[in-house]
Amino acid sequence: MKRIIAVLSTLLTLLSITAICTAQDESSPNKNEEIEAVKQEMEAMKARMEELQQKLEALQKAEEEKTAPAAPVSSSLLNPDITLLGNATGHIGSDKGDPDRDRLRLDEIELGIQSRVYPDIRADMFVGLGREEDFKAELEEGYLTFLRLGNSAFGARVGKMLTPIGKVNTLHPHSWLYIDRPAPLNAFFGDHGLTTNGAMLSYMIPTPSDLFARLELGLWDSPAIHAHEHEAEERAADEEESEAAPGLGTDRALKSARLWLSRALGEAAELEFGTSYLWGKAPEYEGSRDKIDMLAFDMTYRRWPGAFSRVMFQGEYFSHRRRGAEGGHRRNGYYLFAGYKPGRYWEYGLRYDWTAFPYPMPGRENSLSAILTHYLNETTCARLQLKRGSRPSRDNFTEFWLQLIFGAGPHSHPLQ
Repeated sequence: MKRIIAVLSTLLTLLSITAICTAQDESSPNKNEEIEAVKQEMEAMKARMEELQQKLEALQKAEEEKTAPAAPVSSSLLNPDITLLGNATGHIGSDKGDPDRDRLRLDEIELGIQSRVYPDIRADMFVGLGREEDFKAELEEGYLTFLRLGNSAFGARVGKMLTPIGKVNTLHPHSWLYIDRPAPLNAFFGDHGLTTNGAMLSYMIPTPSDLFARLELGLWDSPAIHAHEHEAEERAADEEESEAAPGLGTDRALKSARLWLSRALGEAAELEFGTSYLWGKAPEYEGSRDKIDMLAFDMTYRRWPGAFSRVMFQGEYFSHRRRGAEGGHRRNGYYLFAGYKPGRYWEYGLRYDWTAFPYPMPGRENSLSAILTHYLNETTCARLQLKRGSRPSRDNFTEFWLQLIFGAGPHSHPLQ
């Protein structure tokens, strides 16, 4: 249609030129008036042609929007990634106060369902069936991740999740490079980790190409220090036990901040560094509420000498502080880990733990562990761990751990 309009316009222009030339060849004075009249008619026709062209373009645009194909449905939405993982552990040890010693049992079955529900929105849900709950289904994590808010450098995550403080607290047990939880995490967050329900806003800080930097700010509800509700009920029923239980110690709104930095060191190595801060209030006691905060630092260095080999050093430091009418109490803890993977199937590791327990719990724990892992594939492995140390219940203890991890499906937890 545009071509037709252009052709008509050209023909009209040629006719105008012809009429003018013809009129100029004749000497009659009336011809000048006729020439002016033709010119005016030609200008009016050109204006009309431009108007018609604008209307045509508007109609074509409206037709294109009307007949535009609908956005395709993502294949991951129709077929989400489904992963099934099992974790069986057991250990023998010299600590007679340990009720779980000298046993090998299936600890947990985990079902993971993950999918993109929109190009920049991802849904993740992990349902656990644990031994301590008689293998009843429980939502361990369930959240939506907004990879990008509009065209900005901001992102967000909403739902129930492992609280982003430090490095290892955000990982599920089958993602660790050892069997048991490091002592400081067990002391300050409980034996199931710190899980909260809330929202987190993240900001990707503009940096040079070889540096990654992200700031995360979170607002959470009362933390489930132990992920299983019946344990919290048991502690609440016994006031003395609740005061002397491992965990963060807060019971209301919890706020968090984390800065995460990562830099490539050449083509085969990277260094990560993170600092986290968590703060809230303790349950009310005699009309007052103690303030509780946690400061954490983590560092991870990785190097890949070959396609399947890896050298890794990792450490975390935690400082727990409680302030109230009786003054302030600070307790610290840390762990250091070194791992070497010479090939695809074997990995060796050493880990040292040292921690005090949060106020008012007395005592401290320290240990040294040697770890050996044999990988069958990405989701199945067998692991041995020899651990020796001291804790309040026993000055010197020795434990020998065995773990079997098995799974199927496109597993996509954050891995180390």
